[in-house]
Amino acid sequence: MGFKGKYLFSNKKEDTINMKFSDLRYEDKNLVIEKKGKGKFFNDELFFINENKLFILDGTILNNSELISESNEETWEKTYLKLYKEDSQNFLSKLRGNFVGIIYDIKNKKLTLFTDQLKNKNIYYTITDDNFIFSTNPEDIFSLDKSKNKLDVEAAYLLLTFGGTLEKRTLFKNIKKLSYGTLMELDQFKNIKEDKYYRIEIEEDNTIDENKAIEKIEELFTQAVQREYKKDSEYGYIHLTELSAGRDSRMNTWFAKKMGYDNIVNITFSQTNELDEKIPKQITSDLKNEWIFKSLDNGIGIFDEKNIEEITKITCGEVHYGTVAHSYNIIKYLNLDIFGLLHSGQLGDVVIGNYGNNTSIISNNLSNMDYVYSKKLLKKVEEKAIIQEQYKTEEEFTYVNRGIYVTNGSYLLFPEMLVVSPFLDIDFFNFCLKIPYNLRKDKVLYDNWILKKNKEMAKYTHNGRKIGEKEINILGRTIPLSQIFPKILKKLKILKNEKGMNPFDSWYSENISYRDSLNSYFKNNISRLDQFKELKNDCTILYENGNVREKLQVIGLLATLKLYSTN
Repeated sequence: MGFKGKYLFSNKKEDTINMKFSDLRYEDKNLVIEKKGKGKFFNDELFFINENKLFILDGTILNNSELISESNEETWEKTYLKLYKEDSQNFLSKLRGNFVGIIYDIKNKKLTLFTDQLKNKNIYYTITDDNFIFSTNPEDIFSLDKSKNKLDVEAAYLLLTFGGTLEKRTLFKNIKKLSYGTLMELDQFKNIKEDKYYRIEIEEDNTIDENKAIEKIEELFTQAVQREYKKDSEYGYIHLTELSAGRDSRMNTWFAKKMGYDNIVNITFSQTNELDEKIPKQITSDLKNEWIFKSLDNGIGIFDEKNIEEITKITCGEVHYGTVAHSYNIIKYLNLDIFGLLHSGQLGDVVIGNYGNNTSIISNNLSNMDYVYSKKLLKKVEEKAIIQEQYKTEEEFTYVNRGIYVTNGSYLLFPEMLVVSPFLDIDFFNFCLKIPYNLRKDKVLYDNWILKKNKEMAKYTHNGRKIGEKEINILGRTIPLSQIFPKILKKLKILKNEKGMNPFDSWYSENISYRDSLNSYFKNNISRLDQFKELKNDCTILYENGNVREKLQVIGLLATLKLYSTN
């Protein structure tokens, strides 16, 4: 359920320790911290003091039973403590799952905060002259003092271009978020340092051929799925698993089923009678899983002001509104108490495949970069040299920013719902990054894994493409042979386009009330950018000339300013 706290900077050294400690709260003269109740996986969470150190762990640890067994300890608390004492700088690298936490040296007043390897949970913070204030819930920080929330114009351009604020930024200069795989340490004298215990690095192992890759993928994927579903069973929860027309979610569902897990409820959201309804319906029928389908017909609720601001209160403008709206509209109707983790196929196609080019990235020339939501303002990102960190390749940049900060970030919707993906299990993820790029690129390795090891899943098309089908390259895009003629017919408007999971443009064009609603929101709030003339002009151009996703990027920015800033 998360935690929040305040740490006091002070030049005074005190020899006496006067503290208060209870099940959900710790307090001394320098630190106050509260846990927000016990989470869904309460036995995985930790909140204890040992040898003048406070330890807090929030989230779920998918491999804690493995670690307990390996350490020959009786409890998770004793195991965690043993791991810490053996290697305080790197012990977190042994944990698998979604977690954040704190280690506080009570005697020396040193506070350490950390995220998991891929930042599946967030810690937000703001620094004042006297305090360091932090929380796992962004609204706690964004709502502290709205008069101090000054728009970070560069972050706004990142949101409008990449669909997220990226790196450690938020939309406000005074608020930051802890990066992935990071330990942040601070003391009462305001000394702050960050160390990465995990970093995404693509280092190819040329001894890996296709057969070796497929065998290891099968082994590690089995382990990852086992960790996820075993955790649900450990707590007696029903398994909740997303399912679409793509390969990623079906592989999650299929592996769970073939490993003997029942009591699986699949959820799907899409337009009716589209592939994203038809294929999951067929798969769940064949696997005999329960299935919940939420129709997105007409985009009901997506464009109204209430929904826009509900979602903005969850995301605080961290990710593009459009990436969250459709999933929010099914999850909010579920009784989450009976379910454990939300099992997804997040990033599967790019983990086993490729995530852009393996060429170097130049921050002032991003025009050829793939996986950009909108290129209309990309020149501004280049001119302002907004990309801060150094990345070896475009693919590394995309894994970190599009993968972690946008795609994965869009799933941080509900504090009571932890989202997992076997493709993001660190053991699986790290191995895939070692597979030579030429083996990973396109869809060949993924298809061959399915065909050689999981043929049952090959009988269902992958978004209309037959798995294993030959493809040709046209203008830099790979297109299945069977789809060339249909694409021509769709271009000539003889054959209708599939609307699928994100038919925003269709909803917008077919419903005048949606257009009126968005236009009204834009007109009523664009003045919030009056002091940022260049940005205001760019937002106006993007809204008036962009597609619906681009319009929603602007709306998300304005909604964040309306809710969290008085400037």
